[in-house]
Amino acid sequence: MKLLKALFTISIFCFSTAVNAESCKKPAGHARINAVGDILIHQALYKVAVKSESRFMSLWGQLNPILSKANLTVGNLEGPLAPGTLQNGRRAQDPGWVYDNHVYTGTDMVFNFHPYLADDLKKSGFDLVTTANNHSLDRGAAGVDLTIQNLKKSKLDFVGTRSGDEDSWQSKVVKVGNLKVGVIACTEATNGWEQGINQVLLCGSKTVVELIRSLESKTDAVIVFPHWGAEYQPRPNGTQRQWAHNWIAAGALIVIGNHPHVLQTTEWVSKEDGRNGFVIYSLGNFVAGQGAFEKRVTAIAHLDLKRTSKGAVLNQFSYTPVVRPGDSASLVQVAEGSAEADHVRKQLGDEVCM
Repeated sequence: MKLLKALFTISIFCFSTAVNAESCKKPAGHARINAVGDILIHQALYKVAVKSESRFMSLWGQLNPILSKANLTVGNLEGPLAPGTLQNGRRAQDPGWVYDNHVYTGTDMVFNFHPYLADDLKKSGFDLVTTANNHSLDRGAAGVDLTIQNLKKSKLDFVGTRSGDEDSWQSKVVKVGNLKVGVIACTEATNGWEQGINQVLLCGSKTVVELIRSLESKTDAVIVFPHWGAEYQPRPNGTQRQWAHNWIAAGALIVIGNHPHVLQTTEWVSKEDGRNGFVIYSLGNFVAGQGAFEKRVTAIAHLDLKRTSKGAVLNQFSYTPVVRPGDSASLVQVAEGSAEADHVRKQLGDEVCM
């Protein structure tokens, strides 16, 4: 991969002074959800991780104090955790903790990550990952099963895929502070990989709406995490908007999307019960080895919810802008007034604080 070759080093400096981590302090009685974008370990980043004592955490560890501070922290795991597995689920000898570009790959099209990734995410404060995306089937049906097994070993919760021996879709109900939150994840596509046993939830299926309606009556809020849209586009397309509005009408409170690899815009949507639904169309890349400015700049979104008689309401939306500097493999915070912070505000809009 020309773009990132061997020029990456693990950054130990501060790119700039911290800015927005506490721009909206969490109000008393509220529960905070942190959300980040795609976790996509491209080849150059993988090669840095295997040489580091911090393993994959070397790619984002400076942000751990922020990631671990919320009641629930969520990211999109964009690839299998399938030791000893090749494309289409074929078995091979596992090479261990290396980057061999055979079992463990970080190319642009087909991925597979060492299960250490789940351990390192858990240690960093992640509570849940979404597993429905266009790379879910990069190691076939066996890869989906192995990913689930390794996430369970790491005690890292997940949603969006199911084991081959399950015959019903499982959404999640998670405790977030004093709230019960229903979580659903789906993907628009699977890169053309066929689903022989239907393990990855598709956003275009009626199952998504059915799950939303089922969860609405037994939770304080429902959140949908879709993997959707056109790559590298700064605005959502018509399908994204239609699905988001349909899901909020069905009972979802929040929709947080990924896949475009760049930040997209946000939208408040009125619900029939008087509450405001909220959509982040894309949080872009969290960890990824793509080089363009818009693909390196991202944010940790902070959503503060409180229970009311109508269910939970989203009272605050804020974010911490972060970037992977072009000469580094490591994510860092950026300062207010920087080009990176301005780009985040342009895409995500102004923060809403109480």
